[in-house]
Amino acid sequence: MNENSYFQETYEQSRALFRTRIDDLREKWDRVALYKWFIGVPQDDNTADVLLADASESPETLLIITSGLHGVEGYAGAAGLHLFIDELFPYVDPKVTGIRLVHGVNPWGMRHRRRVTARNVDLNRNFHKDWAARRKQMPLLYQRRRDLFTPESPLPPDVRYELSATYSDIELAEMKNTPPPQHAERFGLYFGGAQMEEASQKLALSFSDWAAGYKQIIHLDLHTGGGPQGELQMIFNENEVRSAQELEQEIAHPWIQKGDGSVELGDATAVLQQYLMRTYPGKRVVSALMEAGTVPETSDGFLFCSRAMIEEHALSISPDYVSTSTQDIREHFRALFDPKDTAWRREYLRQLYKAYLALFSSEGLL
Repeated sequence: MNENSYFQETYEQSRALFRTRIDDLREKWDRVALYKWFIGVPQDDNTADVLLADASESPETLLIITSGLHGVEGYAGAAGLHLFIDELFPYVDPKVTGIRLVHGVNPWGMRHRRRVTARNVDLNRNFHKDWAARRKQMPLLYQRRRDLFTPESPLPPDVRYELSATYSDIELAEMKNTPPPQHAERFGLYFGGAQMEEASQKLALSFSDWAAGYKQIIHLDLHTGGGPQGELQMIFNENEVRSAQELEQEIAHPWIQKGDGSVELGDATAVLQQYLMRTYPGKRVVSALMEAGTVPETSDGFLFCSRAMIEEHALSISPDYVSTSTQDIREHFRALFDPKDTAWRREYLRQLYKAYLALFSSEGLL
């Protein structure tokens, strides 16, 4: 496949192509299956699909790669799954390694090219246990401009100006790269939910079952939109025992970060890692979020991101709430999370390949 053939235009096309890849796994693994779970009512046919392959002799390492937690990001995520199958999979030892490749964790969002679920929930801010303490949570960051983040009437005509007049670059960068959730406004932007969503529950339960028979678990979650344009960041969370310096020394990748506070945000990668570490204290669990940047880390880039998010969200409530054309809003949103540019796609796949190679080599998977 070339880089463009990895990227599909619709959820149905992407899912159909992914399902055909079971034949590639069967060439090397004996124990292979395609598993799916429905999100919502079955007649809507929104499924998260999983290619499973288990170690044939002595289970040592389980590799899990998830995609589409933020629905629209699932198109680049699916391309990353195909890249793994074509370029890295042939070098993995089937005797000791298991594979779980997950397509479309948020299938409704992917189908409709939205970041959230049908219930307006950001799944990467939905992995919490103590919901009673969160249900009224509303960061001051959003309270200051409720008219933008939870609109009940048309947005101001110049959203970019309103943002630049209200927020600093530091605040805009936070909203671009690590936006805090709010749990008070059901129809507001960055809603993290009022309970753990169906997709979140099914993913967490699957992780527990999948990890049981393996000594080491490696989980990568594929994302787009955050970080500097042209960079593929490998982001570890506070559960990782190694320091940022140690990670840089052990993994030959130029853009490694170690974050803090990810569990509190309800970040899926961090909470699932913590969950596995507590459930299976004797196992080694390595987890990283892979973030491919699409816009510059500049004032203009920050403003573009927040404007695209706010206008797309307002459009989902009512076309009467936006003065920008529907076509422009959708093009801006796509440019943020699923760029059509061939050069970006080629560079994304090149960097993701190098990141895969660096991490898997450091963990003895290759």
